[in-house]
Amino acid sequence: MLRSKEESSPKKIHFLHVLALAILLVVIVAFFSSNTFGSHSLVINEVMASNRNIIADEDGDYPDWIELYNSGSSTLNLEGFYLSDEPANPQKWQLPEVILEAGDYLLIFASGKDRTDPEGKLHTNFRLSADGDDVVLSTADVRIIDSVETEYLPSNISYGRAADSRETWHYFFDPTPGKQNSDIGFKDKERPQAENETVYINEFMSSNRTSIMDEDGDRPDWVEIHNFGEEAVNLKDYSLSDKEDNRYKWRFPDVTIEAGEYLLIFASGKNRYDPDGPFLHTGFRLNDTDDTLVFSTPNGKTIDEIKIRDQITDVSFGRDKNDKDSWVYFPAPTPGFENYTQGFEELSGETLPTTYNLHINEAMAMNTDTLADEDGEYEDWIELYNSGDEAVNLYGFGLSDKVDDPFRWEFPEIIIEPESYLLVFASGKDRNPQPGLSPHTNFRISRSGETLVLTAPTGQTIDKLATGSLAAGISVGRHPDGLEGRFFFTEPSPGSTNSKNALRGYAQSPVFSHRGGFYDDGLTLKISVADPQTTIRYTTDGKEPDEDSPLYSGPVEIDETTVIRARGFAEGKLPGDTANDTFFVDETIHLPVVSVMMDPKDLWDPHVGIYVRGYNADPEFPYMGANFWQRWEKDIHLQFFEPDGILGLSQDLGIRIAGQFSRGMDMKSFNVFARNRYGSDTIEYPFFPKKELTTQKAITLRTSGQDAVYTKIRDIMMTSLLDTTDLDYQAFRQSVLFINGEYWGIYNIRERINANFIGYNHNVNPDNVDLLQGNSIIRAGDNEDYLAMRDYVDRNDMRKDEHYAYVSSLMDMENFMDYWIAQIYFANQDSANIRFWREQNGGKWRWIVFDLDWGFFNVNHNTLAFVTHPDGTGAGRNLSTVLLRNLLKNDEFREEFIRRFAYHLNHTFVPERVIGVIDELAANIEPEMPRNLERWGGSMNNWHNQVQQLRDFAKGRPAVVARHVQRKFNLSNDEMEAFDAWSR
Repeated sequence: MLRSKEESSPKKIHFLHVLALAILLVVIVAFFSSNTFGSHSLVINEVMASNRNIIADEDGDYPDWIELYNSGSSTLNLEGFYLSDEPANPQKWQLPEVILEAGDYLLIFASGKDRTDPEGKLHTNFRLSADGDDVVLSTADVRIIDSVETEYLPSNISYGRAADSRETWHYFFDPTPGKQNSDIGFKDKERPQAENETVYINEFMSSNRTSIMDEDGDRPDWVEIHNFGEEAVNLKDYSLSDKEDNRYKWRFPDVTIEAGEYLLIFASGKNRYDPDGPFLHTGFRLNDTDDTLVFSTPNGKTIDEIKIRDQITDVSFGRDKNDKDSWVYFPAPTPGFENYTQGFEELSGETLPTTYNLHINEAMAMNTDTLADEDGEYEDWIELYNSGDEAVNLYGFGLSDKVDDPFRWEFPEIIIEPESYLLVFASGKDRNPQPGLSPHTNFRISRSGETLVLTAPTGQTIDKLATGSLAAGISVGRHPDGLEGRFFFTEPSPGSTNSKNALRGYAQSPVFSHRGGFYDDGLTLKISVADPQTTIRYTTDGKEPDEDSPLYSGPVEIDETTVIRARGFAEGKLPGDTANDTFFVDETIHLPVVSVMMDPKDLWDPHVGIYVRGYNADPEFPYMGANFWQRWEKDIHLQFFEPDGILGLSQDLGIRIAGQFSRGMDMKSFNVFARNRYGSDTIEYPFFPKKELTTQKAITLRTSGQDAVYTKIRDIMMTSLLDTTDLDYQAFRQSVLFINGEYWGIYNIRERINANFIGYNHNVNPDNVDLLQGNSIIRAGDNEDYLAMRDYVDRNDMRKDEHYAYVSSLMDMENFMDYWIAQIYFANQDSANIRFWREQNGGKWRWIVFDLDWGFFNVNHNTLAFVTHPDGTGAGRNLSTVLLRNLLKNDEFREEFIRRFAYHLNHTFVPERVIGVIDELAANIEPEMPRNLERWGGSMNNWHNQVQQLRDFAKGRPAVVARHVQRKFNLSNDEMEAFDAWSR
């Protein structure tokens, strides 16, 4: 058989096969090198899977998005390309005919809306998952030319190619949809911390009621930035936010903060960023119960990220001036200045569209004499105005001072006629209207500022009015009636059209060149305001400045201890906040210092002064009927300085004379109250280091009562001895008082015994407490249960176990025993001065030890017999002894009473311990006593003798009391051995 030429050459055939295979490989490589992922000019450049507010689509929504980029040098027609979130189904969504020029970007919303009009926005038919997803780009012949797999993406963070490397992917905290990716990206999606920054958040307040006021007269939240460095920093494009996932919520304008300077920004929601304006304002507010405050660099690096949790009203949170990494609470905030005050670590006008034509037209929070209600009382009030031409039935509408509780008070059936006004007293009395009378809400209006809300029964907000700060006699409202805006009126007009004399806001508050505190020598004080149209008036006598006070025209020379109060006044505005400070010159004091500023007339005027006898006093001590026996309360500003001179508290409060017969003495005690009308109804400061207590409604500045002319430590010494027991007693702080810059002497700061004292110390609701004094005088709650218990003890034989068991279920027997054991040991002959309490609905009665200035005098006094006398005990034998006398008839009670008495004599009242407390408290005030005695009379020799008498009492009293116990209960010498342990 003959073969062809090729067949006859096997080597040649092999060569041709190899050549064909080589050509095929070249074609394949060339194809993939130009069409597969890694070399195609069309790439996925950036992806966002949780778009909160970076970029909106045409519907105003914020969908996920994918950005494509033409990295080549030629124009591309994208028709026939596909995007998908499923690698197994790469042709999920087809791109329309879109021309993408070289170097251009195309943004596609991964919204699920499936829109392919090339003239509009492009939308895929799928969405992306923030928990992790795939994005696949492919051609018509199912060739995948690019893909990216994302892990969890936090909100507003994108994932994209690094600007300088096509193969490297970064997380971007400043996404750039449709634009070139940022030069700054991060491999880690955790927010990077800024390095080498010198500007930080230094202090902030998220619940501002009485702190600094803005240019509109409002008191928004605020944030203070401080430059800790040695060079100025331009803050342009730095950002503040209350969202971790949107740190660019508010950006700084072109503003420079100098080295060591402080910059204040109001977190008001007003969004003002004119660097030449009065203040900067963010576009967000802070939530004082649960929020995050974030301060970031222009490239998204975190400078500060601070969690806000349950902040206290009017207390700021800031860096400790001695350790900028430590954060503390400041009850005396310092917005715009160094955090120089004392801190502590832990805590115990807008009109909306409406179809109702109803408006909150006017409101007043400090109604002193404008309009009385049916009880003759001057309560807060709110005026509604119907600007429409139809009557409105207000049944079911809500009125509130809380935006998040719009139906705090609901209207009954009330008709408000067209173009008419309705007056509602915001009195807290909660009354429906009677014919011809106004309704009363169940809330009051804070003078420091509230947002009043009117809500339709459907829940629709009808109107809001932010009242701003309101002084006495000033109302706030609309002008003209019913329109937008917020004005202040010096001529309130409840129930009629608002005054034409409408003022826009408040004058600026002055700033002192020096802060208050202690100075070795005198100083020159400058007072200034930024507004050239504002004039400054000031006082040095304690009175709050008014338009008749001296005009500030130049620096004030201070060469002795002085209080300065300054206030701004401007045409067309209300007077601004008063700046208050105390300047102590050449004062050497090692105790805490209280400085009280008040109008001298409120002290000394015979008609209204609380410290003088006036015209109606009896001629004999204690001068009953005198002014100081009245329950008059006066406005003050109080500052508290720690022993190291650091200001701890600066607050507007109210003051009254305190005490009983000690009122007739020259040196008087005071009660100090926090109330809404002064700006806040609490005092937030840890006065008492031995108690974890930062909140008080009131405090007492006590002279030591009848002991004021003896030792000044008698009362606090005795209560100090009880710190190892379960008895309730008032905490104290030895201090020095100045009034209007004048030295007033040594005072003890004490807790006030009221329902709030019980609430704070026992973690109970003070509104659910029965608090009584004397025999059954009501101080809170009611006395019915106590009277019933006392009557039961009086009428039933306490020797019987069933009767004793029943009474034991009503009162804390050990507390009751310890209370009377202490009173007996102290030889307190004013034992009728007694207070006791219980939590309602099942709580047991407990007794509170207080007012012991008649104790520790007569070492031989048989107080046990005195407090069990059938005719009564205390001054005038006015206090019933039914409980103790009858309970002592019970064997169990009597035996435990005797046992506890022996224990306390051997431990609580052992002489060495008592004398140690006496010596410590006396040593605290001894350096200050000469000046106190110079002010009020007396001698150091007499004071030393009085203190020694306390020591002598401590040594001799246990044996005396033991004899009284033995005689009262007929105890044998063997039974008395337990009482002798203290002497061995």
